[in-house]
Amino acid sequence: AQDLLFQLLQVLRDVAFAGVMNLGPQPTADPAAPSAVEVHLLDRTMTLNGLELEVEPVRFLRSQQTFQDLDHLSAQIGKDAQQARQVLLSQVVG
Repeated sequence: AQDLLFQLLQVLRDVAFAGVMNLGPQPTADPAAPSAVEVHLLDRTMTLNGLELEVEPVRFLRSQQTFQDLDHLSAQIGKDAQQARQVLLSQVVG
C-alpha cells in the first residue's frame, strides 16, 4: 500500500470536522512501529480515545516524508493543515 497524506472530512456524531490524515508508517516518530492511521483535526482539540470515527479522504496532499526531527515534522503538519484549510474553504465558497 502506498503511504498517503490526505486532507479529509471527519465525521463524529454526524458533525463533520476538517483535518489531515497520514496513512502508513511513521518514519520520523517511530520507524519500527507498524503502519497506522493518524488524524489531526484542524482548529479543534478533543479527546477521541475509544470513539469510532468515519474518515472521508478528500484530496491527496503529498507523499510521506522522513524529517530530521519531530519539530520539523510538526512544522510540515502545520503547512499541510494550512493547505487543507485553503482547499476546504474554496470548496465551501466555490
